[in-house]
Amino acid sequence: LALRQPGSLWRWWIFVGLAVGLLAKGPLAIVLIGGPLILWVLWRRQWRDLCQIPWARGLLLSAVVSLPWYVAAELKTPGFIKYFIVGEHFLRYIVPRWGGDLYGGAHRETYGTIWLYWIGASFPWGPIGAVVFIRRWLSSRRSGRPAARQRLSDEQRLLLLAALFHSLFFSFSGNILWTYQLPALAPLAMLLGQLMTNAGPVTASTPSGTRYGVMAITAVVPLVVMFISLYAQFYPEKVRTEKALVAYYDERKDADTPPLIYIEYLPFSARFYSRGQVQPMTLPAVKSLMRDNIDSVYYLAIAHKNIDEVIHSLPAKVQMRFQNQRFTLFQTVPAIGKIALNGMGRSAAP
Repeated sequence: LALRQPGSLWRWWIFVGLAVGLLAKGPLAIVLIGGPLILWVLWRRQWRDLCQIPWARGLLLSAVVSLPWYVAAELKTPGFIKYFIVGEHFLRYIVPRWGGDLYGGAHRETYGTIWLYWIGASFPWGPIGAVVFIRRWLSSRRSGRPAARQRLSDEQRLLLLAALFHSLFFSFSGNILWTYQLPALAPLAMLLGQLMTNAGPVTASTPSGTRYGVMAITAVVPLVVMFISLYAQFYPEKVRTEKALVAYYDERKDADTPPLIYIEYLPFSARFYSRGQVQPMTLPAVKSLMRDNIDSVYYLAIAHKNIDEVIHSLPAKVQMRFQNQRFTLFQTVPAIGKIALNGMGRSAAP
């Protein structure tokens, strides 16, 4: 819009939007916005058009809007700039299994997995659009009509690059999450909507298979998403979240109960739902703590795969209290309790 309307306010709104991105996500916003833009200019071969944008004054505007918050955050929490800029932006990207994350895990995945996340996040429209685009491109090559291959307008080229750049950029990241694809879905939806509109509406003359297929997908996808959301709402124990486990602990603790302990691995959702009150500990540290406080009652969250190894090495007996998809919650039995347990060192009933 800024290039279409030189001298308009859009050239300033660019930098207001960039400032919002800096506040919401950090300097990564510059990469995710600038990357598609640079590739778009290379594709169009019209660098001079960018001279219409007031880059120096615009970036100064972005700094005026966003930098005060960074300064305030650093003053309030010294070390924030180093952790957020260096750690979360550079080390998380280049160091697989980065161990400096204060709020979760490193999320190490095989390089290129982000493309599978793109398929899942955009399903079914993204894969359908990709297949249609490739078939039309191959068809135009076989027919020898170069003009037919250049169907995208300048705006659609920019949308295409914005929809794919996230996957390209994060293909080389040491740690990724599927949510990294969310910013790509808006330009992808806009692009597919435009292309479907330009291809003409689905009418009676459209082949019945195509017509019914589009209608079925359009109707079924929202219903499936709604069903999954309702299922997760009514059966939270079936979802990979620590909400129910933390709630179980909160209902039974009192003023003297030690914090809930996650042994060896602490998922982010446990931190979130406990408001940061859970405590991650290694197995040796837990064993030492229990030996020093043999009469105290502890709640221990243990990953399913580690249960046998952990409970057989603990200096006190435990009872199983709660289970979810990933963890089992145990309660230690103080020495003075003399509670009878089965031969495996834990009770059979939750």
